[in-house]
Amino acid sequence: MAIWLSIIMVLFLLSPGSTVVFTVQDSQGNPIEGADVSFCARRGITDREGMVMFKDIPDLSNTPYGGCTLSIQKEGYVSVTDAFSVAGDMVLTYILYSDVMAIISGTIYFDSSNTPAPYTAIRIYDGSTHLQLFSLISGADGSFSFEISEDRSIYAVVSEYDDQKFYLPPGKELVLVVNTK
Repeated sequence: MAIWLSIIMVLFLLSPGSTVVFTVQDSQGNPIEGADVSFCARRGITDREGMVMFKDIPDLSNTPYGGCTLSIQKEGYVSVTDAFSVAGDMVLTYILYSDVMAIISGTIYFDSSNTPAPYTAIRIYDGSTHLQLFSLISGADGSFSFEISEDRSIYAVVSEYDDQKFYLPPGKELVLVVNTK
């Protein structure tokens, strides 16, 4: 039985797999050369077009491992990690943001600047992908503050008011007035 299991495992590992191509860009869409990319127990460095290719990646979706991990690192940028299964050829783009952080701060009000919004949920989204990055709760006086990469475009949605987006530039105290009516 152990011999058959070993033979099946060898055939699985020797069977041709998928090709996965990664493109690594900065927040302006420029390619990042020299980024260190680790994927599925392999390592590569991006070329001048910001690309690196991994060939013969096995489909691990039906194994105890489930998939591959990804790590992208480059000095001066925030590292990226991800994990996913590979069931066919893939071309993926990842954006690296500056590791220089900016403080975003301000106060949330309901309907006027006379009514602070204490302990209110704030969801922060990426301005390009519109994916939620994280959430936070305003303080007792409606204030909020957090750090984010200085070159990252973001917006906030307050509580259940999904129809109102507030773009959040760094560097000045922000006043967000939510229309509740």
